[in-house]
Amino acid sequence: MSFPVLSKRIVPLTVLLALSLPVAWAAPAPAPIPSELLGNWSITQIIPTQTVGCWDEKQAQQLIGNNISYKAGSFTWNNQTLRNLGVTSSTVEAQEFVEDNSGENSYVDFPVLGISTPSVQRVIIQHQEVSVPGITDQGSEGIPGDNVLVKDPDTLILSQCGVWFEAQRQKK
Repeated sequence: MSFPVLSKRIVPLTVLLALSLPVAWAAPAPAPIPSELLGNWSITQIIPTQTVGCWDEKQAQQLIGNNISYKAGSFTWNNQTLRNLGVTSSTVEAQEFVEDNSGENSYVDFPVLGISTPSVQRVIIQHQEVSVPGITDQGSEGIPGDNVLVKDPDTLILSQCGVWFEAQRQKK
């Protein structure tokens, strides 16, 4: 029985390929949560809007006083730390916002939310799926704080189940 002879050129290529595969398959680290969000925030109020939501007043009130804490690699809501699996940060124009968030029986725009600028930054944080009774089982869009509008350096706007909230940066 004879064995094929490997060329001296093929062996180094084979070794190089084998050594590079783990690097090629390694997922890149997710982008960090933007510095504008880093720190501690408290949900302070429900913003009155003309939107149809899946929560009543009592359910919405449960978020008032809840805290959200952002670090570069994670955020914490209601004592649950969620690892940052990826961040999308984009600019949202006023008209685009109305088109995306208003419908047949609902209307919300920047002035209703207290936003006086023509555009704002939207930050969406991907994280592992979690089940939170009263939140994720009520048709909510996600976890409070994983999708926010940056109104100004000390104010975030977020929506849960069609109800809009304001969060204020906690001063040290």
